[in-house]
Amino acid sequence: MAAHRAEVDDFSSAPTSVAPAVATAPAPTPPPLDKEHALLDEVWALIDRYYLTLRDAPAWADQRRKAASTPLGGSRTATYAAARRMLKTLGDPYTRLLTPDGMAALSKLSEFNASAAADTGAAFQRLAAAGADAYVLDLRGNPGGVFEGALDLAGLLDGDGTPAATVVDKSGASETFTGHVVGYEAPATPAAQEQTQPGVRRGGGLTGRALSASAAPTGSVAASAAVPPGRGVVVPLSAPLVVLLDDHSASSSEVLAGALRDNCRAVLAGGRSYGKGVIQGVFGLSDGSGLVVTVASYVTPRGDIIQERGLPPQLPLSAGLRERAGAALRGQPPPLEEKIDWTRVREQLSMCAAGEEDVVGDGRGGGWATPHGGAGDVRAGGFNVIDAAGGA
Repeated sequence: MAAHRAEVDDFSSAPTSVAPAVATAPAPTPPPLDKEHALLDEVWALIDRYYLTLRDAPAWADQRRKAASTPLGGSRTATYAAARRMLKTLGDPYTRLLTPDGMAALSKLSEFNASAAADTGAAFQRLAAAGADAYVLDLRGNPGGVFEGALDLAGLLDGDGTPAATVVDKSGASETFTGHVVGYEAPATPAAQEQTQPGVRRGGGLTGRALSASAAPTGSVAASAAVPPGRGVVVPLSAPLVVLLDDHSASSSEVLAGALRDNCRAVLAGGRSYGKGVIQGVFGLSDGSGLVVTVASYVTPRGDIIQERGLPPQLPLSAGLRERAGAALRGQPPPLEEKIDWTRVREQLSMCAAGEEDVVGDGRGGGWATPHGGAGDVRAGGFNVIDAAGGA
């Protein structure tokens, strides 16, 4: 045994052969990018960091290598063209490049949309003053606009602080946004603070912007600071509300409609909405151009997905061929050939509030409708407000 141990000891102490070290040359440093390729790489990096669903990350990495080897000839026009080709591989119609001129136009459009809540709220107040006791909000043909506009309108019609939508980003993190009464801020009291739960943002949109009373638009229907959260400010919450949709109602229009439906504030009527349930962020680039990027998706307060599905009507209604043709010539939504049954609307809202009936219709038949009846309408802030007091 001792001899055996000695053999082991001798073996363990024997010299071992060592492979000779081989010197390796460092990887070559890539040449610095010229300003055009640097701008193109800036576009790639923003998509890589913020885009909602990069389904094929390796393929996107290849796009960076292709972009670096694309001859641009120092031309900004060629750079923009290469960026658009790169973005096209995402298959997303909403993610796009904006030239500096396009960035300026986008800013003007946002300012226009921001007035929708005040204008529409004022129209509702005029109808209420005229004696209306039931209302229709016509969102047919409305492609939406700024996300904050939907939150503001949800607040005006259903009260400050009511759930409006849940936003989910590429990491899976989610945040719930609530209706926001324009120009109204809840007092900083313990009672008010308890009404905002963790992960819930009250109004203000994706940027967290919250208007103060002094920032309210001139002529708006902003509530005073005495109005408590959870209270509607333009029409009584007891007044029935119908929201009209069609296949051109999209984006913020769907956010608003989904919020009012899920909170048992309104019944959806007309046709299935378009189905745009994703949100874009605008990122400025170093040359003054910009990149519109799909950064998040949203679902209704109940968790229903809007993207590529749309919202089905609980009350399917249609317009006749003659009405549609005439409306197309006037550039307006067509009048309905069916009359809203307000008794059924009230029943549906009561059942929803009591939790006795699912608020989502299948949108492919059924529902309730009666023969044709008319109503006057008012267009305000891109939304069509119909006085339906005489429609019962």
